[in-house]
Amino acid sequence: MTIQPSLVTVQAHSSLLNICWDPEFSTRRDLCYKSENESYLKSIADWESESPVGSPGWLSDLENAIRGFMRGPDQSDSCTPEADIVLAFCHKSTFKQLLGETEAIYSSLPQNAWLDERHFREGKVQARTQRGALTARELYNALNAPRFFLCRECLIESCEADSQSGTMASTQNSAYATVDALLDEGDPKQPDAERRLIFVTDPDGWVIHALIGTASRLQAYALRDILYRHLAAQTFIGVTFVLAGYRMFELAFHLPYYAWRDAEAQIEDHRQDSNGRPMRQSHDVSFLNWQNDGQLSFIHQAQTSCVVAGTDIWRWVGYCFVESYFDCGNEARETVMTYIEEGESGGLFMDPCTYGCFPLEDNIKDPREWFLLVFQCRLHQIRTEWRQVVRNVAQSVQNYEVPERSYALTRQRTSRYFRGDKEQRKEMQKLVQWAVDARRLLTLLSPCLTRTVDACDKFCLESATYFLDVPGASTINMSFCALRSIFDDLKSMKKTLEDTAHSCNCFSQNLELRLGNDQRELAKENNWMGYVVMVSL
Repeated sequence: MTIQPSLVTVQAHSSLLNICWDPEFSTRRDLCYKSENESYLKSIADWESESPVGSPGWLSDLENAIRGFMRGPDQSDSCTPEADIVLAFCHKSTFKQLLGETEAIYSSLPQNAWLDERHFREGKVQARTQRGALTARELYNALNAPRFFLCRECLIESCEADSQSGTMASTQNSAYATVDALLDEGDPKQPDAERRLIFVTDPDGWVIHALIGTASRLQAYALRDILYRHLAAQTFIGVTFVLAGYRMFELAFHLPYYAWRDAEAQIEDHRQDSNGRPMRQSHDVSFLNWQNDGQLSFIHQAQTSCVVAGTDIWRWVGYCFVESYFDCGNEARETVMTYIEEGESGGLFMDPCTYGCFPLEDNIKDPREWFLLVFQCRLHQIRTEWRQVVRNVAQSVQNYEVPERSYALTRQRTSRYFRGDKEQRKEMQKLVQWAVDARRLLTLLSPCLTRTVDACDKFCLESATYFLDVPGASTINMSFCALRSIFDDLKSMKKTLEDTAHSCNCFSQNLELRLGNDQRELAKENNWMGYVVMVSL
């Protein structure tokens, strides 16, 4: 087993590579509040559209602007994989429906989103009014409100800095008019949303429209990343920095996994792409229940993604996407409403991004500390799911292989009696098919877990150093201790899957070899019998 590097080792490694957290992110940087209050998608649509804002034509242009939103600054129009996968997934939802007056659409939207917005300044914390569980339309309305109000003088200064042309007097007059318009758009009594947390269960096309339609230009980078990686079920854990334009940080983890569920019927993911293919796949593994005929079991593909992006440690946005479609109809299903109801009954609201392990009142300001807590809690949850999958698969293969291998070898010693019995040959073929199905399943599971383990190793070696200078180092050290324990457990399960696959391959090859020998012997006997018949005639 590979030994996890300690924080001291990581620090020494990082010093050689000159890797460290940029001190600029630990200071309040100049920020254009006017730009942060504007939708980047709307600015693209306004630039390309000739229709009045809010008209059906403008809404159609807004829809067409999604491809421009998902296209990175260094991408050409002919190669946009991020845009292709988002548009294929959102083919049943449009801005015209989301922002229109169709009551049927509103009533059918699930309450699968949650939003928490807080302001940190001068040692004080203020939170915006909690809205509870939100539909995609409600999430759009909440995010469409100005994120920053501040004082009128601060906004004027920001708007003046954003002006690139005109005389001093015209620039100042324009800034005053812009600020008055901003203050009229929302409730100035609400605090600024310096820290914004967005949690979504089973994200669908409607929620994606709500997020894309309200993200600012600076937040577009992070949103593009989480949408593409989550929909594509990619694996990634690390820290990146946006170098083009205004410098930003991005902390992210994207973890695919499989969940084992016993059920009376297979549950399919209702989210589909333009070809009618479910976003996540489910597989019937009931053949593993050979000791309990009639028990139906399934494994379900799932993904957990989290991206934290900001301009400094005060102003940042955290996105967290989780999936629980496979627990549909189960009381244990993770939903936004469950967190809301538990908070109302217990009097303490927990952060759903942390799987309900840490309260919102902890008021974590530093994005790195919050990211590590979410990473720790969600990876712990994913480890539990992997434990169930690996244990069930390995135990079934082991229990099936030992007696059946012995039985097959015993039958081989019964000479031609077995070789000439069709029922027993069918039984041998059944053994071979079982082994083939088990190998196919292991081929599906093992690469997924291996990619997660590799990403964890890379995170420890290359990205852990960015978290070493966070105030309150004891919390960071505790998080890393918990993460190292989970990493080791995942590695152990990876080895178990590899050993199980090797054992299953050997078992399958032996069965196929013996079945082939039986078929050849039977063919020889048939030829001999045919020859005897011909001679006797």
